[in-house]
Amino acid sequence: MSNPIVPYVVKAITSPRLRKLSRAQAERRRVRKGQPHRVTVYLRITDPYSYLLLQVLEELGNRLRIWAQERNRSPKPAR
Repeated sequence: MSNPIVPYVVKAITSPRLRKLSRAQAERRRVRKGQPHRVTVYLRITDPYSYLLLQVLEELGNRLRIWAQERNRSPKPAR
């Protein structure tokens, strides 16, 4: 038998209001430190869309004033 309080705790932790407050705090911290927005991009060498994204990533970063961090994903194993 589970604890009857657990659903209320989970609901409070995952509430949209708490998420909004957490994101606002992170945004204030980012602005205070003078850091640009960060985007993590996962690229797969065998994916043609990754190749297209890689071609425009620098221009996109300059236009939107974001810092992009690229990560390589290993190719999917053959079945």
